[in-house]
Parts: sequence; structure tokens; C-alpha cells
Amino acid sequence: MERILFDRVSVINLNDRSDRLPVFYNSLPPDWPFQKPTRFHAIDGRCLSLPKWWKTGWGTWGCYRSHLNLLESALTDGLRSILVLEDDAKCVSDFNKKLASFVRSLPDDAGLVYFGGQHFRPEVRLPRKVNDWCYRPFGVAHTHAYAALGRSSIELLYGYLADLRQWKSQNLGLHLADLHWRLETGLYAPKEWLLMPFAADSDAGAAKMYPGAGELLSSHIDRPGVAVLAASKASASFAAGFLHHLGVNMSDPHFTGCFESEKLNEMCQMFFPDTSLKSPVNSIDRVNLLRRWASDKCRALGEQSQELFGGAHPALSLLGPDLIDAWQNPLFLSMEQPVNESLSSDSANFVRRIAERREKFLKRKELAHLRLTHESLRQQPKEVIERVSRFLGISPSSDQVHRAIAFATAEGPLTVEH
Repeated sequence: MERILFDRVSVINLNDRSDRLPVFYNSLPPDWPFQKPTRFHAIDGRCLSLPKWWKTGWGTWGCYRSHLNLLESALTDGLRSILVLEDDAKCVSDFNKKLASFVRSLPDDAGLVYFGGQHFRPEVRLPRKVNDWCYRPFGVAHTHAYAALGRSSIELLYGYLADLRQWKSQNLGLHLADLHWRLETGLYAPKEWLLMPFAADSDAGAAKMYPGAGELLSSHIDRPGVAVLAASKASASFAAGFLHHLGVNMSDPHFTGCFESEKLNEMCQMFFPDTSLKSPVNSIDRVNLLRRWASDKCRALGEQSQELFGGAHPALSLLGPDLIDAWQNPLFLSMEQPVNESLSSDSANFVRRIAERREKFLKRKELAHLRLTHESLRQQPKEVIERVSRFLGISPSSDQVHRAIAFATAEGPLTVEH
């Protein structure tokens, strides 16, 4: 797409906040590429009687009604493309240059285009890269800068907002984000936002508050990651505790009481929510989320730290190929333990199926992996620690070795559960 021609460019503004308009217009670049935004009179929710079912106040009701009225006006006027701005939107530096790059990168099926916003729940689903400048978001939670290209796109937004049965969140941005999740095509955003709210006092501050798709997908993995491949939660937890005492960072920052990462646990449960071992999440999205988690771990550890990061969860036994794509040269530690015969047949079968998938993955050639058993770890902890240290390239202190041995040889049976 070479360029976008809008039938109308609107800026939504309340009557009693007309002081915002000069600031808004002055923030536009001198060579603003579209027609001058026309003021659209916002609905002041304070002047209305709110429906009894609307519980979030006059401000959110006025915002919803303003955008709905704007879309209705566009349809009744026969418009085919609109750009909607709110009066707290401002252009970033080099706006025109970045805009031109983004517009040229837009696919022909572009229908809803967000020039500014906030990616919704990136911990659940990250944007997908289309090309260097264009990304496919899964939800955008702000409404200060978006476009509807084609009458069908305007009709889509209007019909969705007008259908009160669709409302789950009484917040316009979150409500539209719920629509975005349902769209298969046509929704796009730039690699970095081109318009930011005035609340962000600088481009750097705005980028931190409202990270773009490119930043969310960027990789900051600067060290090897250790993936524990265990067939049960108990085995994964045992390995995580052992590695933790050897100096491998396994848990979340500032999180105590559990050796495993709660964020990784939630992610794995989302990837495999039931015993079918079939994931409802696409491989591309799994890789992006695993890479993002590892990048966050590396950032938290800092550039000066030589500490490795690791993850432990039974689902990692099913995610070997994804981990190879997501992490840089991951190391795999297979924690093996016979299935407890006291388990129910269903639970025992579930553990065996995970172990079978793990074995199939470990047969790949040139795969850096080390096999451990619970029995050897408890009976020969020093020898196992030497093997693990050589494999991981770490040099644990004598205190770390002592604590790892104490953990591995602690009294109490290990219960293998699914």
C-alpha cells in the first residue's frame, strides 16, 4: 500500500476541554500528511442519565458514546475511510518518515489500523511480525489513534459497539481489544507507535509506557538457558530446586517460596490446558512468548551477571522444538524417574505419554542434553554435581555445592504426580 487517503480525519474533544485543541494542533508536524483533523464534539457523560447496568461512571460512558456517534456519522455521510484521534494524542519524532515506512508495509487487506495504542495482555499473546514495519496485534487497548479503511470496517466497529450484548468490559479500549482477538485478518499496527498520549512526557518515556510490537518481540537473550525436561510436576520441581542451589536462576524475580517460575507455569498451562497434550496455541505464538519470558529473565539478571537462567515444567518436554527456536542454544536436562505405581491408571498414562514425547525429541541429532535420574542424584550427589557443572559450564561455590547436596539427599519420598 503506497498511501492512505482518508475521507475524514476527526479529533474527539469535549466542549469544556477546548483548551486541549491548540495543544493538539500545535503537536502535529508542519508537514502533517493528512487533512487537518476536524473537531468532533465529544459526548459529556455528566450531562446524561447513565443506564443502570453501566457501572464504571460517566467518563467511560461518554467515551463509548462519542466513538459510537462518530462511527454512526461516518456511515450516514457515506464515508469509506476515517482516521479517529483523541485530543490527548501527539505525534512522535520523525512521524512522517515512520508513517511512510509503515503505510508502504501495510498488506492490501488492511481494515483496522492502529497508529497508537497499547498492546493488550502481551503475557498471553504477542503480536506477530508481518514485515519489518508491520505487525498483526492480537488486541489494542487504547483508542487515541486508529483508522477504519473501507466501509465494511466502519460497519464492523459500529455494529460491534452498538450491540450491547457483546459488552464484557465497560471500557471502550478493552471492549475493542476483545473484538480484535476474534479477527483473523485486517488488523495491523506499526513496529513502534506513531502517536502517543500526552501523558507520556517524552518519546523514551512513551516507549517504556507503551512498548511497540517490535520491542515486545525483541530478543535480549544473552546467555544459555537450561530447560528441565521432566514428565511430572514433582520431578520438575525437584530438578528446579537442585539447579537453584547450584546457582541457576529458576524462579521469578522477587518471588520466594517456589523454585519454579510462576510466569512460566502459567504460560505452560495455557499451552497445554488439559491431558490431551494438544495445544490450542499456535507454535509461532508459543515461540514468541517463550522468547519474551527468557528475554525478561536475562534483563532481570543484568549484563554483569554470569548466572544462567532455567525453566522447569512438564510441558517443556512437549516444547523442545519451540525452545530451540525461542532460546539461543538451549541446554536440555532430562530428569528421569520411574512412574509411581501408586498413581491412578489415568495419571500414570499421562506421565508416560509426556515421557514418550520427551524421548522422541531427545533422539534428535546434535542436541545438547544431559540425562539424570533421581536415584543417582540422591545416592551420588557429588558425582552428579560435577557432571551437571561441566555440562552447564558453571563453577558453583563450595557453599552452593553443600546446599545442593543437602537438598538432593533430604529425607522424604518423591511423589511423581501429573
